[in-house]
Amino acid sequence: MLVGIALPTVLCLTLHTTSDNLSSIKDMAGEYELKKMKYGYVRLSKSSPSKEEQEETLTRAGLPAKAVIFVDQIPTRRRTNYVDVTPQRTAMIAKLKEKDVVVIASASRLGTGVTDIAVALEEIAAKQAVVLDAASMETIRWHPDAKAAIDFVLRGQNGLHSEVAARMRSGRTKEKLGGAPRVSDEKFEEARPLFFNTDMHMSEVVRRTGISERSLYRRFGKRTSGP
Repeated sequence: MLVGIALPTVLCLTLHTTSDNLSSIKDMAGEYELKKMKYGYVRLSKSSPSKEEQEETLTRAGLPAKAVIFVDQIPTRRRTNYVDVTPQRTAMIAKLKEKDVVVIASASRLGTGVTDIAVALEEIAAKQAVVLDAASMETIRWHPDAKAAIDFVLRGQNGLHSEVAARMRSGRTKEKLGGAPRVSDEKFEEARPLFFNTDMHMSEVVRRTGISERSLYRRFGKRTSGP
């Protein structure tokens, strides 16, 4: 009789396979793949897709209808050493076993930030499980070297932010709030007679004094024939 043999770790086709039983063997292979997609994970946030939208994405990625889906609601408090804002993710990871697959709608749904996502991947890998990103259909496996690489990127990012902040602070010490340089009282007094000389066009006053028209009007008020 022509048969297909399903082994524990791989589905093989024998030399006796024909088109009559090939479709049933493919079905067996599909069932085996689906068994690895054991858990779905949904994380909600203020700007995230809805629970229904994420679950629909998981279904399109091949998550079985009967699969368990863990859902973390929008957190009301910030994460601390004493507050777990993703308790359902924690519960899911505790249940994972070797070769299990966690299906997520997109990379951003796994955690609340870069560091948190890295921690989740590391914890999932410790259970010898993997993550399936439904957005790209890529299977993500944590590698020990990844943590050092991510830490390096974060240090670089923080360093760049610090450099930008330092440049901004330096600029403010030279120019008030990053605007035009402050005009001294002495310079304004020198500009006073020119400002109140109504025979001189305002553009000429600005040219001679080096003070903006707006600053002059703010200092002296309405322009008349005399101070």
